[in-house]
Amino acid sequence: MHPSPSPSDATPSPAPHAPGNEHAGTPAPLAWKSPLALAALATVALPGLDVWHAFPIRSADGYQAAVAVDSESRQWVVRLPRTAAAGATLEAEVAFLQRLEPAVDSGELPFVVPRVAGSAPLIGGGRAIVYPRVTGNQLRLEAMRPGPGAAASLGRAIAALHSLPLTLVEACGLPVYSAQQHRERRLAELDEAAGTGAIPAPLLRRWESALENVALWRFRPVITHSQLSADSIIMAHGQVSGIVDWDAVQGGDPAEDLAWLVAGAPADCVESIVEAYHMRVTESADRHLLDRATFASEFALAQWLLHGVRTHNSEVVDDARVMIADLVDALEGSDEFDVSQASVTRPAGRERVVGDTGSLPRVDRSAAGRLPTGAIAETGGIPRLRPVSATGDSDEEGGDNAQTVDDPWATLTDLVIPDYSHRRPPQPYADTPTVAFRQVSSSPRSADSPKNTSQ
Repeated sequence: MHPSPSPSDATPSPAPHAPGNEHAGTPAPLAWKSPLALAALATVALPGLDVWHAFPIRSADGYQAAVAVDSESRQWVVRLPRTAAAGATLEAEVAFLQRLEPAVDSGELPFVVPRVAGSAPLIGGGRAIVYPRVTGNQLRLEAMRPGPGAAASLGRAIAALHSLPLTLVEACGLPVYSAQQHRERRLAELDEAAGTGAIPAPLLRRWESALENVALWRFRPVITHSQLSADSIIMAHGQVSGIVDWDAVQGGDPAEDLAWLVAGAPADCVESIVEAYHMRVTESADRHLLDRATFASEFALAQWLLHGVRTHNSEVVDDARVMIADLVDALEGSDEFDVSQASVTRPAGRERVVGDTGSLPRVDRSAAGRLPTGAIAETGGIPRLRPVSATGDSDEEGGDNAQTVDDPWATLTDLVIPDYSHRRPPQPYADTPTVAFRQVSSSPRSADSPKNTSQ
């Protein structure tokens, strides 16, 4: 969930060039290709593929993506890097997703992830990858309800990811940040944001007080998706059935994957999500998990501001300024970050982060539930584009599974109804006819069928 208005899938904006390893991608940004050109790459990656239709879909900066629909109504995502840095990131992402496959197949992860089916070389270096589209409905936070439904499923899904061994990202050469490194990075970002002059003094003091509380930043690094949003969560029948957009995966603070929910989900749903998370996670409870998630949801506005400054995007800067002002109003002058548990601990000799901020009196925070939604991404991260519905009409109110299909072609492939009495997660892109599946699911379970081992 990102603060700036998102264009439609069909009109992506060009991404700025980001330097990187020249051998891992192209040395300069590629020209934007038509969806049919990307579909042609799919036929190279998958010989014999008969493409009937193609249309563009959203993608992070540095990438371009489209969906190719074949003669059997199957949907294939084609992604290609447009810069050298994106090419290097794509290779690490593909390696990581391949290492996730055993966890998906065994049911250790209760959702599916993209599985690369083939690739096609690009002129100048790098490659485009092709994988079956993870079909389903995108999560709607406003339709979520507390309890054992979608909220609990989301908490279990995030906890399952955080419970995987950190060696999965280390083996792919992806970054891993210790608790101290993570805190130092945020301190550096706060100092840089203060230098822009766009952060009001009360907000600087508030964020400084949070970063000076060393007890708040004691956590065990885990695998984090780092850019979770309603766009990246795929739902089926009120349960999380898939997670996509893994280009920012790394090792770091587990609170980063909960910050977007603290900012945008109903407060009672956050309680259900966190409760299910703690019941599923293998490590002992993190006392300050929600505190850091709240900080990350606020500090995302500073990161959004820095992204606009670094890319010389005045619209992003103006957008960040407006939301920062809204945040100051919502906090009602609170200039110290309150923590939910334990006492505030200060390092010996009070650390100065941004000039002379003066004393930090304790102020009761009464507007925690009124925080505006922030951009949950690393500094310099790229905003996710929000897809629009096929009709452009607003959604009707509904329950947990009242979702919006992001394009009219998403219904071409029959969804496999997940059987949650089994540990094996659903495979939304499997070629299983709906009628045949219903015949199987309607028959009595055999005596030797696997028992329910889900959490």
